[in-house]
Amino acid sequence: MADEVRRLENGTVEIKLTIPWTDIDMAYNKQVEKFISGAEMPGFRKGKAPRDLIEAKIDKPSLMSQALSEILPQTYTRAVKTHDLRPILYPQIKIDQGKTGEDWVFTASTCETPAISLPDYKKEIALFTPKPGENKLQLIIDYLQKNTQVNIPDLLVEEESNHRLAGLAENLTQLGIGMAKYLETKKMSPQALKAQTAQSARSDLQLELVLNRIREEEKLADRPKTLEFLEKLIPG
Repeated sequence: MADEVRRLENGTVEIKLTIPWTDIDMAYNKQVEKFISGAEMPGFRKGKAPRDLIEAKIDKPSLMSQALSEILPQTYTRAVKTHDLRPILYPQIKIDQGKTGEDWVFTASTCETPAISLPDYKKEIALFTPKPGENKLQLIIDYLQKNTQVNIPDLLVEEESNHRLAGLAENLTQLGIGMAKYLETKKMSPQALKAQTAQSARSDLQLELVLNRIREEEKLADRPKTLEFLEKLIPG
């Protein structure tokens, strides 16, 4: 069950989850029985070795982890439905309390699609007078990013940043270049690279959320159709 839901200023939604010890214990014992039924020991048929010999080989933390991997998603899903949440990220879950014989408490951190306040973009874009050769679409994108109010959740930025950094590391590995060498070439520190990636991720996420909002409002098929729609707002 969910004890409470907190919405933080950085866009994070924290869901406090409490799981009764009886449920924890039941899920753990199911994993123990599953382990015992499939255990193999020399001199005994599969699942027929003495229980005390098998239990001595049980990796309790591992079985508890498996038990939680089954029960936590169910608890989280119920909480999301109960509080009518619409998370857009898999939750980051940390354990707050986990003593034997007591109810366990977890905090699941996620985020929802942020509220977006669009300017009167149709009217404003219709007044644009691009110079010869000027990129109309870039003018529109710059305008939307500057004038749209949207608070991008930090968790969303972190997720996108980590994805981009992992992709960069993989590409560098394929090229036979280490991250340290790459940073040296770019004259950047790891902290600077992370900050730059986060800034770029935040800007790109804002744009995609804005375009998606316009696409939904105008009932457009996809991103290209949305960009085409916006570009046609400029006369001529």
